Amino acid sequence: MSNEDHEPPPIPPDPEGVSTLQNAHLKPTRKKAFRFLPSSDVFLLKEVTAHTPWAAAHGETNTAWTTVANELKNAISASTADDKACRRRFTALLDTFRREEMESLRVSGTAEEYREREQLLTDCLELEKANKKKRKQRDAKLRPAK
Repeated sequence: MSNEDHEPPPIPPDPEGVSTLQNAHLKPTRKKAFRFLPSSDVFLLKEVTAHTPWAAAHGETNTAWTTVANELKNAISASTADDKACRRRFTALLDTFRREEMESLRVSGTAEEYREREQLLTDCLELEKANKKKRKQRDAKLRPAK
């Protein structure tokens, strides 16, 4: 047997004349997921409290979450979190807070960051409840009593 029998066949060039192995490094890669830390959670919660996306008009919630994400990106240069990531993180934080399992989120950070995060979550929860109550009252006025 000759050496030619054991060599892999040559890679055909792409239409531009460059082999696919050479183009492998040119493929777009997924952006790296942003890992929320207690400090970034605090900033996220401050922005959510300021923009109250849950109180946005019908069809405007995505715009509010985009604003929150943009503010996060402006403040934290390493942030790649988009509106969906911010919304998911906020929902996860609020769910954990409601279940009273905040200890599970204490992996890094300072005691001050934990206290501030929990206070902001309390504020968000109160704002969300007030908004739900307000909407119920408004809906009750709009619907005639039977």
